[in-house]
Amino acid sequence: GLYGSPTITTNSNGNVNYSLPIGTFSFSGAVSGQSFTRTIDKNTTDLYVMPEHSLYWYGNKCTDITGGWGVYCLETGYNGNYTENTNNIVMSIYGYASNNNGSALAGTSNKIDFSIYNTLQVEYAMNNATCGSSEASCGILLPATKPTTIWSSATIKLNNSNRIITSGDVSSINESRYVGIRTNSEGGTATITLYALWLE
Repeated sequence: GLYGSPTITTNSNGNVNYSLPIGTFSFSGAVSGQSFTRTIDKNTTDLYVMPEHSLYWYGNKCTDITGGWGVYCLETGYNGNYTENTNNIVMSIYGYASNNNGSALAGTSNKIDFSIYNTLQVEYAMNNATCGSSEASCGILLPATKPTTIWSSATIKLNNSNRIITSGDVSSINESRYVGIRTNSEGGTATITLYALWLE
């Protein structure tokens, strides 16, 4: 056009970077199968696309569905810490040894109806976690009742990793469940960082 064309790039997190000339433009696309259309102009500061069935999205706790996120259990005496940052949740726990391990659990305040979903997607990072037996498993919690002790094992087990997106099969769950994260340490400080979590 007279003033040029918009230049738009996206990344895997759903962030959209754009350079606009003078004018108003319509932007359409899809994330995780969910379509969207937004109108953007020189006054638009961001175009941040969140999948429709999100439970946590880069700082957005999706409280209309989840009721918020918070601590279930931070084992006392093990320097447990839960922090809600601008674009993630970080939870850590210290463990002394295999027979003196530390565990930390956090998650949604509300139950989520899983009957219409097949897959849970999560973007996370985890380091120095001991993810062995069911008692020491790390990953995504999907309990039918809200955990009140550390002995809730992960339904979708996660491994130590730099920041990564992975998924788990939830097609066999036909009821409402809480959704949370769990980490465990048998030596030193284990940390899990949650960036995004959504259902498909």
